[in-house]
Formats: sequence, C-alpha cells, structure tokens
Amino acid sequence: MRIQTFTAATMKDAMELVRERMGPDAVIISSTNSRKTGSVQVRAAVELSNKQAESPKPADPNIDAWLQENLERRERHANRPAPTKTQTGTPPAETTESRDTPDLIDQALDFHDVGADLAKALRKTARALGGGNTAQGFAAALDACLKFAPVPALPQRPILLIGAPGSGKTITTAKLSARAVLRGSPVDIVSADTLRTGAAEQLSMIANVMNQTVQTVDNAQMLADFLGSRDTLNAIPKPCFVDCPATNPYDDRDLQHLESLINVADVEPVLICKANVSRDELCDQTKMFAAFGVRRLILSQVDVSRRLGSALTAADHAGLSIAQLSASPYVADGLEAIDAAKLSERLLATPQSLPVVDANSEQTSFTSTRQVSA
Repeated sequence: MRIQTFTAATMKDAMELVRERMGPDAVIISSTNSRKTGSVQVRAAVELSNKQAESPKPADPNIDAWLQENLERRERHANRPAPTKTQTGTPPAETTESRDTPDLIDQALDFHDVGADLAKALRKTARALGGGNTAQGFAAALDACLKFAPVPALPQRPILLIGAPGSGKTITTAKLSARAVLRGSPVDIVSADTLRTGAAEQLSMIANVMNQTVQTVDNAQMLADFLGSRDTLNAIPKPCFVDCPATNPYDDRDLQHLESLINVADVEPVLICKANVSRDELCDQTKMFAAFGVRRLILSQVDVSRRLGSALTAADHAGLSIAQLSASPYVADGLEAIDAAKLSERLLATPQSLPVVDANSEQTSFTSTRQVSA
C-alpha cells in the first residue's frame, strides 16, 4: 500500500491531485485545513499490485485494517457483500457495479433528506469530479456546492451567538471560550440573555472553572458601552463571545432586539442551528437570520440527529458557511471541526456507524464543566 500527502488551495484541487498522482482507486485517509495559509492537506492511500507490494509497508500497521473496515462498511451500506481476500492474499478485482458512485451517493442523500436542488447539484458534481471513486467525488461535490468557514479560535471581532430558543447558544458560547483559553488567551465572556432564568448563572459557573468572569448586559446600550471600553483598555482586545437571548424569528419584537444588539459595534453574528429541525422550517429561519448579516452557522445537537439534510439544505438556501458541529451537550467535548472530506465521511456512513465526536474534534479539557444546554 502506498500513502501520499497532497497540499492544495481547495479540496477540489487536492482531489484532482490525488486522482492524477494515485489513480481512481486511491482512498482518502484524512484531511486538514491550515489556519495560517487556508490551504487543504489531504492524505490518501492506494493498494499496490503484487509486485509493488513486495516493497516495505507503511510504518503504521493499522492503516490496512482501517481501510478494509472502511470499505466493508460502505459495501454493507450499499447492501452488497464486502470483498474478501483470496487464498493468495490478493483482493478480488473490483467490478464496475461495486464502484457505482451515484448509487451510494443517492442512498446518502435520500437517507439524510437533502433538498431536491442541492441533491441534484451534488449528484451532478460528484459524477463530474469523482472519477469513479465515491468518497473523492462526494467530498469534491460538497466542497463545490457548500461553504465551510470555521469560527477561528482567537477571533479579532466579538462573536455574537444567536439563534432560536433551545438551539444551544449558551453551551456554544462556553465551548468557544474554553477553546480560546486553552490556546493561552484570556477571553471576554458576555451574557446578554437576561430573559431566560439562570442563563447568566450557568455561564458564570462554567467561566469560573476556566478562571474567567462573565459580564452581564441588559440591553444594546450596555453591550455597546462594554465593547467600547474593551477597545479603550486593550491595544489588542481579547477574544469576546456574547451569549445573546433567544430570538423567535417570527416575532417582530425579538427581531428588533436582535438587530439592536448586532448594530452596536463591529461584531459578527454567528447562528446556532439545531440539526433536527424540519427542512422547510430551518430554511425559513436561516434565511431570516441571514438578513441580519449572519454569514456562518454552527450546527448543534448533531449527536441526537441522524439526518443532516435539513441543515445542509438550509445553509445552501441562505448562502451560509458551515463553521463547526456541536455533537455533545458537554463543554469538555468541544466543537467538531468540519470540512468537505469529513462531511462526506459522515454522510456516507451507515446510521449505525455515525460518529458522535470526530477524532479530530477541537476537544477541551475542562472535564468538570459537564453542563447541559437548556
């Protein structure tokens, strides 16, 4: 087996390099995004011929087992028997039917209930870019049709966490704050949610574990004053995360209050969306929030959502970038980084093997702050 790493400007370019250098049988092992350069690094592997296989094997003895397990899982998902090795140890030749890319992708899109327009675009793009390889083609299609833009660990602009009631704004505020603290930076944590009983107290309890404090503000003017004082006191302001009150997107008073908070300063509103909301409902809500300048969303409650089609369709419908996933109600589990390759792996997996938290998630170590979002 040969393993090679490729670096490119986009996931699409990286996939093309993999196909060009390693052929259509290569399998993606991992992918990462560089925070400094914005480039994409993809690690791929391909099974060697009998003659080539006589050369030394990769240093990692688990790669072969991992790839075989991955292949068997995808074959089970397609209701086909997994390939078995012959007596000589060589896998039997793979038929055209076993590499039927549209079939696997159609099953994933149907299971996750992806909207018709987005599903059509993903199918068409996967066929054009896949070169017969399901994982590569689907990842390239997701990269071409959707946008990914993670919230940085140390954002320079204050981040306002907004969303509908029960979406998980408070716990996401805590997770983002914990991530910044673990990178050695103190943070400004602000609770603007004075309507929900115990919201500020819950956030303060978590902040105390991180040796941080929470500033409570009752209205837009108080938030403006606090953010203004930060600029005056600090040459380089600390990362700032604001837990906003819940917003009913169908209530004019809630929308007016949200607009007043967003307009107080140069801030970035980030939408927190529950993944298990109906597709049409979520499309309506994200479109309304996008009108207030939202450009990114974090998907919450992914751990209790088997289907992600609603969220993906809504992000595409509103033109929003997917930032991160929240796959646990606990601060200690952090947020899960997401890109096209990881999303492809999650969508193509069988429901029984869907990961709860990705192995490369941005986990934190505040194990005593196992707070459940309201």
